[in-house]
Amino acid sequence: AAPHGANRRGEIAPRLHLKPGAGAFETRAMRIANFELPVRLYEGRSTLVYAGTRSPDGLPVVAKLVLGSARDLSHELTLLQRAAGDGVAEALGIFDSSDGPALVQRRFGDATLEQLCARGPLPLMTALQVACQLTGVLTRLHRGRILHRDIKPANLLYDSSTGQIALADFGIAVELPINARSVMVSDLVGTPAYIAPEQTGRMLRGCDARSDVYAAGITLYQLLTGVLPFESEDVMELIAAQLSRTAVAPDQLNPAVPKQLSAIVMKAMEKDPDQRYQSAKGLGADLARCLEALAAGQPVPELELGEADVFQPQPPNELYGRAPQLTQLRAALKQASAGRPQLVVVCGRPGSGRSQLVRALIAGAPHAQYALGHWQEGSERPLAAIAQALASLVERWLSLDDAALAEVRSRAQA
Repeated sequence: AAPHGANRRGEIAPRLHLKPGAGAFETRAMRIANFELPVRLYEGRSTLVYAGTRSPDGLPVVAKLVLGSARDLSHELTLLQRAAGDGVAEALGIFDSSDGPALVQRRFGDATLEQLCARGPLPLMTALQVACQLTGVLTRLHRGRILHRDIKPANLLYDSSTGQIALADFGIAVELPINARSVMVSDLVGTPAYIAPEQTGRMLRGCDARSDVYAAGITLYQLLTGVLPFESEDVMELIAAQLSRTAVAPDQLNPAVPKQLSAIVMKAMEKDPDQRYQSAKGLGADLARCLEALAAGQPVPELELGEADVFQPQPPNELYGRAPQLTQLRAALKQASAGRPQLVVVCGRPGSGRSQLVRALIAGAPHAQYALGHWQEGSERPLAAIAQALASLVERWLSLDDAALAEVRSRAQA
């Protein structure tokens, strides 16, 4: 599996994938008591993954190590345990290894869907069967108030002998707080080619179950066409595309895709969450009707999309009574864009709308880059917000390719 592609940093990097029987690019073993882990499958900026077996019974396993952060693994293990069941990679626990704490999981299947997509579009029936399984898994997760936030083919393990899938990599998944319908994000969360507009940190909305629906739509798009709806090596270009560009419909790229199925995918990929399928259950119901018709050798019928959807009233996202302040912020942004740095401090009591005001500014300038930080009342770290803002900026820079990063260094040293 490609376990760590889901990252907050918007990393776009080549991935090394699990290929049964293939040699690994690194042979140094990880040592964990009662496990044999001789093969390093993947090495990222902060993640190592090894493959092997459990010594007592020979169970195939993979072990994931996040360098310098046991907390991330504990968080992932907790959510994997809460999400345990059909369609989710099975976690065995966190164990001390020769390189630090490692999350050990049962190895599932023989490929990732990303590997299968690399060969071109999947057969129509296979793609639909996979998509129906995925929506079923997401329906179960969302019912348990878990948002995955990184749905993509690289995180979907596939067993070619059974046709079953398992969802992996819960590293940035979250559990919705009680009585909360969404979680706010202040910076990009997830993999840029698959994230919903609200996951870019540039909208007024937070992430909710519909964010996973969007990513599921892009995943199905790729399964049906063999390509992504938006492709670029530039993170900012991808963010701009997710915010404003309309993808070419799948049936225009692959004539074998029925128009009605193409319309389902496009509805799942609507920019406005209110115009999308409101639940994975609703998306799955329409996909199941397509699968049923094709399995019977019949054309896909005209469907009223979202007929089986679950609708929930959503609070309004408009910003009221802040036009003067928003005008001030936009003027400061314009000055900064012209090379005249500005300092603007947004003050207010908790709940007064400070964050929403800033998000309104961001939503109106999707091509700008932001470093965001937040002070919390009573914090013992008076410079925490500045540190948080600078850290998000540095992480974004580190996701750039070598040429772009060299340009940033040159400008910083000028």
